Amino acid sequence: MRYFLIFLAALAAFQYRAHAFADETLIKAKCTVCHSSDRIEAKKRSRGEWKRIVKRMKKYGALLSGDEEKLVVEYLARVYGR
Repeated sequence: MRYFLIFLAALAAFQYRAHAFADETLIKAKCTVCHSSDRIEAKKRSRGEWKRIVKRMKKYGALLSGDEEKLVVEYLARVYGR
């Protein structure tokens, strides 16, 4: 039983890191086409601010589906949020 719990904890950690990696890859693929990641990392912003920025970037031509937009906002708010 103990080994099973250790396995479950390791699996959860792996899934979290894989999910974070996928979100980061999405940011790099979609957002850094027009500007560097330094611009994204420069200032901490609230979830609402990130949401407005992502919507504005879509108006400027960022190619994001609705699901991708949600993932990007969630990632930015989690990693670069205040």
